[in-house]
Parts: sequence; structure tokens; C-alpha cells
Amino acid sequence: MNMKTKHTNPQHLFFLSIILCLSSMFSSLKTYAQHEDLFDETWYLEKLTIENDTIYNPTRGDLNYDIASTIYFNSENNGIIDFGGCPGEYNFIEMEFDEIDNFFNTSGIGGFPLQFCSDFWGHFEGLEEFTDLYFNDFFYGYGTEGDILIYYNIHQNNNSSQTLILTNPDNYKAYYNSVFLSTPDFEILNSSIYPNPVQDQLFIRLEDISTVVNIKIYDLQGRVIKNFETDQKETPLDVSNYHPGMYFIKLTNSSNQQKTMKFIKQ
Repeated sequence: MNMKTKHTNPQHLFFLSIILCLSSMFSSLKTYAQHEDLFDETWYLEKLTIENDTIYNPTRGDLNYDIASTIYFNSENNGIIDFGGCPGEYNFIEMEFDEIDNFFNTSGIGGFPLQFCSDFWGHFEGLEEFTDLYFNDFFYGYGTEGDILIYYNIHQNNNSSQTLILTNPDNYKAYYNSVFLSTPDFEILNSSIYPNPVQDQLFIRLEDISTVVNIKIYDLQGRVIKNFETDQKETPLDVSNYHPGMYFIKLTNSSNQQKTMKFIKQ
């Protein structure tokens, strides 16, 4: 009985090694592409899923105080995730990306727990409880000893927005959107304020103004401390007698379009 010996073509082996190498390279590039998609993007916290329960962020559609909760991966310091809004203002995470998979390691929350957002617990039902779930249950609290492995994934939505999903070791998930879904079109109220923080005089600049705009200044307790109208592109506001802290400027035009900005009085 004659046995046929199958000879391996060296040329085939060469091309196979090239294919495997390219496949590995593209897989690696795909992973790092996810890293890049995270950077320099403001991600708006929508909800948490914990033990099969879905809990929505009470500030996710906020326009009155402009404190919708966010996270931000800063490309200038890729070892830090900054938190904004509520819950989260003045907090951060130190983290390090995994070199192979879509994970990053973190040792928990750092910053100033509850220093800012506790002032808003009375304005948003369930915000105190949601803050506890977000920081202590999902991110394991402040000053956690040892590394926490967080998995991340980005989904492309039909409306060209993206959804970021973070998953902790307990399979709890935090969902973020790349756009603020409750923000209307404020073209008429294209505006800015400066300097911020401010000591004596704040300037309110309204671009392309074509109508009178009502301006109200609120303190953290929701009290109106100034109410006036302007049709000027730039309006000075004397804040030298304001107590140090955070304030809100609410703009309303004749079409009842509204926009809220915040500033810090030093």
C-alpha cells in the first residue's frame, strides 16, 4: 500500500503567516480605535442597570440648572477621567487602559465626595440615592484599595450618536450618550459668559441677537436675585457684592427659547 506524503508549500506558509499577522494587527487596531473614540468626548450619563433593575439618572434631561451628569476622557492626560454635573462634579478616576482588550483599571473615585451635588438633592427626586448607587455600587466608592477592572464598549446609534456602556466586575452597567438628548436648538440664544470664575464684573455675550432677551440670575437655592432684559450683544453684570459660590444665568427670548449657564463667584 503506497502512502502519499503531503508536502507543505513554503510559499503557502509565508502567505499564511502574513494573513495571521495582518489579522492580529487589525484586531489590535480595532481595540485601540475604541480607545480613541473615548477621548475628547463628553459622555452624558443616562442610566444604571444593577441586579436587573434599571435606574435612570434624575439629572439626565436637566436644562434648568445645566448639571446633567457627564464623564470626560481627556486625551491630554489619558490617565484621568473627569466627572461633571451631578452626580460627579469635582470628582475623577485615575485609570490605565489594558493593552489587549477594551478594559481599563481603576482604583476607585477620587476628589471631593458630595461637596457640590448635595445642594441639588432637594431639586431632583432620587438624586441622593442615585449618587450612592453610582459611586459606591458601580465605582466601589472613594479610595478603594486594589484595582477595579471596568469593561467599556461603544455602540453606534442610528441618529449618528454613540452610546458608551461601562461594565464593572459585578456586571453592573452604566450607560452614557455622546449627545445631550434633551437639548433643543438654541441658535437664537448662542451665548457665552466670561470671565468664569469671576470676581467683580461678568460679561454676557449674545451672538446674532435679533430680539429682546430676558436674563434671570439664580442662586443655588433657586432664588431669583436679578431679573432684567437686554437687546445688546454684550451686557456687563456687576457681581462684586455676590457671596462666593455658584450661580445660574437663565436666558429666555421672545419665542420662549431658554438656555441656562452657570458661573462661579470668587
